[in-house]
Amino acid sequence: MTGPNHSIICRLTSTGQGAALCATAVFGASLAHLVASPELYGDPFQAVITTSAPGASPPASLVSELTRDPVIDRITTVTVPAITVGTVNVRALATTAVRGPVLLSTADGRFPAGDQEIALGATTMRDTGTRIGGTVRVTVTSPDGTPRAASFRVVGTVPLPGEAGTGGIGTGAVLTAAAYLAAQRPSALGPSDLRRCHIAAAARPVDAVVMHVRPGSAGEAALARYARQNPDSFATPIVPTALVSFGESANFPLLSGIVVAACGIAALAHLVVVSVARRRRESGLLKALGLVRGQLAAIVFWQAATAATVGIAVGVPLGLATGRAIWRAFAREVGVVPVTVFPGWLIGALGGGFLVAALVIAVVPALTAARARASAVLRSE
Repeated sequence: MTGPNHSIICRLTSTGQGAALCATAVFGASLAHLVASPELYGDPFQAVITTSAPGASPPASLVSELTRDPVIDRITTVTVPAITVGTVNVRALATTAVRGPVLLSTADGRFPAGDQEIALGATTMRDTGTRIGGTVRVTVTSPDGTPRAASFRVVGTVPLPGEAGTGGIGTGAVLTAAAYLAAQRPSALGPSDLRRCHIAAAARPVDAVVMHVRPGSAGEAALARYARQNPDSFATPIVPTALVSFGESANFPLLSGIVVAACGIAALAHLVVVSVARRRRESGLLKALGLVRGQLAAIVFWQAATAATVGIAVGVPLGLATGRAIWRAFAREVGVVPVTVFPGWLIGALGGGFLVAALVIAVVPALTAARARASAVLRSE
């Protein structure tokens, strides 16, 4: 392998390592942001109070009390019926927005608003073979135990809260409580029947009430008060087990970063050492022509710095784009909101650290080049 070709290959390797480091940093930062942001994995609320626990407040009085509290700016009631989407049996969240918009998140599309609209978890979406904009057959059980089916249009992908008991972030469905009640009725419903469904949905017993409070000490005090009043039924958002397990198993970003950094440093060290060894004659000739030791050492340092700079300049943008693409694919697969985080300080630290490491690696090869003897070259010539 010739010197120039070897240099090009090593610089390409350096670029690849820089891209891999940046992609790892983007993925790790995005994963940490996801775990720290409940609204991204389906919990945009601060508390949920179930109404089935022993000693729980009656749903109607609880909703009335929360509605009178000015500190609570969003309230949603939820029931969790069993339904069949296509041929897939899942738990659904039938919701009613009491104050403000519904306290759930959407990963793609929008939240159901009409009486024949539904949003699905990512896993359920794949299992039913449908997509946003498609139509699915939804089967529910009427109050008398009769199965009834209706067509629903899929309008979004939603991450399902872990507290809902649907089976996971991507498993389940979301529709309005009025749409669920309408699906239980015979197919020929007129406008007056639909209005009655909406009225019945508002008065229907619920399984849980989720809430969001205004920021500040008053909101924190309100949450603490409701927690004391409902000790057995009050809960706050929890990180889904799937995300916890993935993050722990992985120590993924850290371990990958260490491996990639070690490979990058090794490749750069190999480039500098081999280059100096193969150019001993050139170093001796340059010394014979008048270059001093400091100038010969500077050539080696510039070579190392150039290789590192090329890796940073090309690898960083490539790594950011690659990291974003990998993260969005992961988020879509899991079914969470795909928010990508670009850690500027970490990217800067990686770039600066890679450059410093290149200069440190070049110290010994630079000293070797500076000690090249011109006499040996002249005798051979």
